[in-house]
Amino acid sequence: GKSIQYFIDQYGEKYIPGEGKVPAYNVTLAPIYEGVEISENYALGAEVSVSSTSHGGNKNTLVDGSHGLNGGGDDRWSSKFNYDTATPDEAEREWVMIDLGEVKSISQVVVYPRIYGSYFPEAYQILVSENGEDWTTVVTVDYDEQASKNAKLARWNGFESVYAQYVKIVATTRTNGGGSYGYIFQLS
Repeated sequence: GKSIQYFIDQYGEKYIPGEGKVPAYNVTLAPIYEGVEISENYALGAEVSVSSTSHGGNKNTLVDGSHGLNGGGDDRWSSKFNYDTATPDEAEREWVMIDLGEVKSISQVVVYPRIYGSYFPEAYQILVSENGEDWTTVVTVDYDEQASKNAKLARWNGFESVYAQYVKIVATTRTNGGGSYGYIFQLS
């Protein structure tokens, strides 16, 4: 029942924070143990909603099966930018929501940064719902050290199986990616 998170680099290699032990945070990346499999992509072609869009982003790139780490170029969704704060009030947080079309049993969510690794959230939550109204938080990442480094690593988030039709990813702390656009939330 514990949540674990691992990263997938641009070559498909899997890593966890620490030295193969879960949980272990704020330490160097190490190769992940064998036996963790990525299942069918339920989000492929699904309906997607977002809190906002700007900076040339396209929400449909979130569900097209292509991303920068598999040669998909710089296709990405981008939230509006904000110069004021990385950690907005709950009502002002940026998010993406995937409608899987029907209730499914899920136990993992893989989240991909844009091809450059920039603007991935420094902290985020993954929530699920069967009806789109009542939400349960299944993953909370309080600090993603790799986000501040613009790491080109997919984030695999595993949790105890739940039934859900809707999956929402909420950026609780955005990054500025070292650019001049302020704080943005971007995914591929």
